[in-house]
Amino acid sequence: MSRWTRFPVRAAAVFALLLACACGVDRRVDKADAALRAGDLAAAEAGYRWALEREPEHVAALYGLGWVYLQDGDSLRARDYFKRCSRVAPDDYRCHKGLGSVALSQNLLSQAETSLQDALKRAAEPADKAAVLNSLGLLRSNSGRTEEAISMFEEAIALEPDRGEYRFNLAEGLRTLKRYEDALRTVDDALELHIKEVRFRAMLLILRADILVFMTVNRLDAENCDETLPPVLAYLERADRALEQAEALGVEVPQLYAIRRKVHTRRSYITQDCASSG
Repeated sequence: MSRWTRFPVRAAAVFALLLACACGVDRRVDKADAALRAGDLAAAEAGYRWALEREPEHVAALYGLGWVYLQDGDSLRARDYFKRCSRVAPDDYRCHKGLGSVALSQNLLSQAETSLQDALKRAAEPADKAAVLNSLGLLRSNSGRTEEAISMFEEAIALEPDRGEYRFNLAEGLRTLKRYEDALRTVDDALELHIKEVRFRAMLLILRADILVFMTVNRLDAENCDETLPPVLAYLERADRALEQAEALGVEVPQLYAIRRKVHTRRSYITQDCASSG
């Protein structure tokens, strides 16, 4: 075989090696994404860093690592990675969405609005638009514009019905407006879905417990405990079950312990009221 015929073979081999390497990086990023959805920040960080060591400008890895740090409470490091993402891919909506989320976490609402609107302009797919609308809904919530936030969450859910995060945020908004029955229905509808983000399933269950506690308010008549106490206790028992299911998921959600104390305190007060009235 002459050197001229060997050259295409070698070139093909090199191309195949590079392709295999790129596929390996993408697979590792996919696994890191799954770890992030499951709330395993350490595994997600390791996966994204592995990818970036091999492809320093891998947009999905830069974006994912930014979210790892944002969820871990390190907004400065998160912003650094989202900025790198925007320099590498200025037209990728994810980079602008990440920057908007960092600004939102720092209560820089005007800056967050600008970045998120930039993201919305660049979001082409329905799922992409849903993600940005959800973030804009959170921005409206933080600004006290709950009705607007609810509309945005509903629009996001219409575009991507299976995201537990969007339904969680919608239920939070409804609870803020004291629309407890609607909030509980939203949570229960969400829990019927196959939610990939385990953390949001746990958060939905915790929110369910909290809503049930709110729904016990003004339901107890201390002058008629025989009839009114059992239904109130039933609400609290349902709240206990939701918290047990959340804890069984094995995801650390700090709110769980606060809501558990709230259920316990509410139960103590109402039983004491009935005991003293008797």
